[in-house]
Amino acid sequence: MSEAVDRISSPYEKASALLDIIPLAMECSDDKTPAILLKKAEGLTRKINIPQIADTIRDNIARMFVALYHKYNKETYLQAAIDITKVIDNVEIRRRRLNQMGYKDTHEILSPYEKIRGLFEKIIENGAHTGQIAALEKMVRSVSDRGKEAVIFSDLSVLARKEGKEKLANRMLQSAIKEAGIIRPLSHRAFVMCDIAMKTHAFGNEKASQEVLDLAIDAATNIRQSSLRDEVFEELGLAIKLMQGIYR
Repeated sequence: MSEAVDRISSPYEKASALLDIIPLAMECSDDKTPAILLKKAEGLTRKINIPQIADTIRDNIARMFVALYHKYNKETYLQAAIDITKVIDNVEIRRRRLNQMGYKDTHEILSPYEKIRGLFEKIIENGAHTGQIAALEKMVRSVSDRGKEAVIFSDLSVLARKEGKEKLANRMLQSAIKEAGIIRPLSHRAFVMCDIAMKTHAFGNEKASQEVLDLAIDAATNIRQSSLRDEVFEELGLAIKLMQGIYR
């Protein structure tokens, strides 16, 4: 089965197939084979360029490492779960998994995101005042990586929508789109736009998600190098299938 998986070209499909056969490997062999397959799946996540997709795989890998830890009582498997969880870009997914493992990431306390999140929660609780929103946006734009700025704005948009703050959510989403719209190279812009679209779609805002996805497709279309353009479109196609529920 593992040899058959090796013939799959898509990193996502290959990693997903490995995760499908690992439970069987846990039943039919010792702990070495599942651990090897999990490490192989972990390596494949580095070839997936859309963070939301890679993070979903990483979260599942961490969950299976925890299952190995409980079955064989080996601390190395728990540490492996913690290590891959720390690599997850999506803060909410990372926090949830770390909390489930009883791990407190002290680095998170001092991170720029935590300061941004703290101010954002005050805005949600006390009302959105113009000065506070301007300060929030300034904090986000102080992040050195423009792609991360866009993703943080996107995450804040989702959080605001969860709290029923539609106006604030729309403003954060527009800020995310604005930041992503000037990212270079175009391949990176397409991937960030697609990540924003997937997060927006996951919360049920399909119209906005489609608009952002169209921007991702526009960016990909303008890539001059044909081989790179094809690679980007392949990943965008995967994201579309995931949003449509064709893949799990």
